[in-house]
Amino acid sequence: MSALSILVTTLMGVLAGACLTWIIGYAQQNSLWRRLRNALMDKRHVCLNEEFLMTRILAENIRGSSFRPEVIFAISPGGGMVAEWLSRGSLGDFSAPIPVRTICVHSKRSSGTVKTDEAVVIGQLDTIVAGLSKESRVLLVNDISRGGETLRVAHQLLTQHFRHENVMTATLFCHRDARTKPGFYVVMTDKMIRLDWKEPQCG
Repeated sequence: MSALSILVTTLMGVLAGACLTWIIGYAQQNSLWRRLRNALMDKRHVCLNEEFLMTRILAENIRGSSFRPEVIFAISPGGGMVAEWLSRGSLGDFSAPIPVRTICVHSKRSSGTVKTDEAVVIGQLDTIVAGLSKESRVLLVNDISRGGETLRVAHQLLTQHFRHENVMTATLFCHRDARTKPGFYVVMTDKMIRLDWKEPQCG
């Protein structure tokens, strides 16, 4: 066998091995990702790393639609991290992040419940949407919609400036009994979800 034939055979073997390794790795990664998704779907207590992973799943759901946001509004505080993760990694990237703005909502709750009975946006509409075209495609983000009131009033405010069909909503969790359901979500649940970063810290 000539030196050229040996070289070609060797190169083909290396290439075949590299392709096989990639295929196996890709399949294993997808399998791991599916198992991780299934584990997250039934969570009651969610840590920050799990919120990050769920944000990636949320981004996949958004990318799977025809909606491409030009600006992200985060309902503070719960939507802040989710919006930044979407802006700089999952929908945008660090070199060209999607602009993020914040909507602060004051929530009033009955004693002993986490669901909002009444929600009021803090701030004037003109200030919140300053400099943004009325034609902008907007994504309104929160971490969870328990009763839906916070999401409702924030969405209602934005649609006073932007076209209604251009404002989409997204949360990681949505309770089955929420009065306002987001357009995009990761988990529909009947559980009382506890988010790690919102838990009181000891010491």
